[in-house]
Amino acid sequence: MLLLHIGPHKTATTYVQQNLFAGRAELAALGWVYPELGTQGISGQHDIAHKPGDFLGGEKTESLVAVGKAANEAGQNIVLSAEGFCRWKPERFKALASVLGQEDNSDCLYPA
Repeated sequence: MLLLHIGPHKTATTYVQQNLFAGRAELAALGWVYPELGTQGISGQHDIAHKPGDFLGGEKTESLVAVGKAANEAGQNIVLSAEGFCRWKPERFKALASVLGQEDNSDCLYPA
């Protein structure tokens, strides 16, 4: 499963991201991956949200594929968080799910 935490700025998203980042070990024990990729080592996956071309067909695509492959092989779910995702169109979310190996997204809801 792929879960995206998307919130506009000034809605406590940084707080959520910092706790997700700090709790990565605990999340992993519960079957969730909160990848460091795209976080610049601090909190949310802002690089992925703000530079999608790099991760969805560009130079960093293989790194994102590796995150999805490792999660799928371990039977883990993936959670990503960035305010910038609120500007994405449905097609970009579908591309993200595909790169992460989450092609079975028939029950997903995409923002309009």
